[in-house]
Amino acid sequence: MANSASNKSPSGSVVPPDVFGVALAATENGTKGGGVGGTMSLAGDPWRYRGALGKTSVNLEFYGLGTELGSDQKNIGYNLDEDRRRHTVTDGGIVVVTTDDEPLIGSISEDALTFEAEADRRGAGG
Repeated sequence: MANSASNKSPSGSVVPPDVFGVALAATENGTKGGGVGGTMSLAGDPWRYRGALGKTSVNLEFYGLGTELGSDQKNIGYNLDEDRRRHTVTDGGIVVVTTDDEPLIGSISEDALTFEAEADRRGAGG
């Protein structure tokens, strides 16, 4: 209890503790993210600050709808940060790709095809 008495402002109200945190995350496909945040009281508690900052780099894959990408089991990989660096991106988030650009296209795993077939079967009422 003696410790709580030292956490009072000059007006006598209890001053909340300062709290800070850091978070980092990564996945197998190279997606990364991190952030810092905190809350603190300043000048004996008339001012309180609460804020956070974060950054992510997300790698995504689009497997198409049906056979849009052909029957040779392809997917289209994309990363929003890399697309913004390499291409023109509109304020609405549309990536403008010219005819000279080569998209990243990779094979679809057997597990992904099985999962999609099962989802299609369930969606069709089967």
